[in-house]
Amino acid sequence: GARAVAEWDRLELEVHDALAAILTELGANTVGEFLGADEIQAAWRPLLEAELTHHLRRLFAQDAFAAWLTDLVKP
Repeated sequence: GARAVAEWDRLELEVHDALAAILTELGANTVGEFLGADEIQAAWRPLLEAELTHHLRRLFAQDAFAAWLTDLVKP
């Protein structure tokens, strides 16, 4: 499972090659331009927003974040 993937000696190279191929295919386009169709964006946007909301809510609810923000805005 996940441990075998993490221990795979070619993982870094395979991920690098996959990302390089995607960047080559995108060229100067943004990911949004590449996806293009409103239907595709409409299908993924709610899922992405839900994931971001879930993880960011957990981050912002931590005491460490509150302390960091308080320290940041102190006069």
